[in-house]
Amino acid sequence: TNCQDVQNHQRSGQGDATCAPHPVAQPTTDIPHDDMGCCSSSESSDSEEDASPKQYSWDTRAKIDPKDYEIKGLRSTQVTRASGTVNGLPLAISDCQDCDVYIMDHSATVTVDNCTGCTFFFGPIKGSIFIRTTNSSRFIIACQQFRTRDCTDVDVCLLSGTLPIIESTHNITFGCFRGSYFGLSAQLAKAELSPFNNNWNQIHDFTPEQGGNYTFTNTIPAWVEPFFERRGEDLKKLPIDTSVENATVPITVLAGVGSDENVDEHHLIVLFKATVVKKFLQALYRAAALKPGNVMAITRVREVKLSDSDSRAVFSGEANKAFVDECKRSAAIGISVQGCGCAALIHAAAAGLGDSVVYLSVDSPTGAAEISTWGQITQVTTS
Repeated sequence: TNCQDVQNHQRSGQGDATCAPHPVAQPTTDIPHDDMGCCSSSESSDSEEDASPKQYSWDTRAKIDPKDYEIKGLRSTQVTRASGTVNGLPLAISDCQDCDVYIMDHSATVTVDNCTGCTFFFGPIKGSIFIRTTNSSRFIIACQQFRTRDCTDVDVCLLSGTLPIIESTHNITFGCFRGSYFGLSAQLAKAELSPFNNNWNQIHDFTPEQGGNYTFTNTIPAWVEPFFERRGEDLKKLPIDTSVENATVPITVLAGVGSDENVDEHHLIVLFKATVVKKFLQALYRAAALKPGNVMAITRVREVKLSDSDSRAVFSGEANKAFVDECKRSAAIGISVQGCGCAALIHAAAAGLGDSVVYLSVDSPTGAAEISTWGQITQVTTS
């Protein structure tokens, strides 16, 4: 092709404007492109491939082996779970014989099946404990709901947030929870249990053969102290206190059980802080120890957030308006006390509380009426 031909070709509207050979097609290369169509180097592509994959919270969470939360088929041995080892998860215990089991941590739920001759301690349980086909065994339990079925010859020291339920159960004895240790208060909070709401002596019995299936005790059972003494050396580093004056869960008694003392006084004390309650109870027990001739028993403790109408029902009259106002800010913790000569003990204990808000019944007849009203307002169910 000569230049004249090219020029003629241009004038006809076709071809290039220069006298040059046609371009030669270049070989294609595998150049990667990003999503926007731009070229990127193979080096950046390699770095992307080498980048670590994303991690999520469920990827980094510790793996749970269900076997770590099962205690099964043991004989004549000791089992321990220290604080932080259960950490709010469920536990299942079955087919054990003549064992000591110490669960010093909070859990979600617990089942105990087909055990014989065992003794158990369970730290706070957020939900229920269900004990089935278990015989000749002893328990110390803090839980929201307590249930048994097909059990015989069982002793229980109990903190239960709802009314305990037994079914097809015979010869079971109930008493108040025993055993305080460092960390118990925090575990109760994690399990959403109040140490002041204990229904250990309000049993619902669904056993077909009614009558005589359960009894109560107001004293610490003889087996409790030896059970704590049998703990292994590691657990013994954590002292356990069974005294009434240092109890994290107040030791309450069932009126009329195990005592022939004449009761002629009834008093309601209402406080508004847990720390103040503990201080008051310690002072009350110290005062009682100094005056052994005076008889004093705590029959009930209850923590509740009162409505305005309920607070006015308990704290009637203009003179008690300050207590009605305090109920708007805080939960009320009511303590029912009965005995002989206990008014002096109560006032001595309250005197050491400084400027804390404290309500005391003005006299025994008033106290009896207030305790009745308080009981009706704060009654609980089995649920």
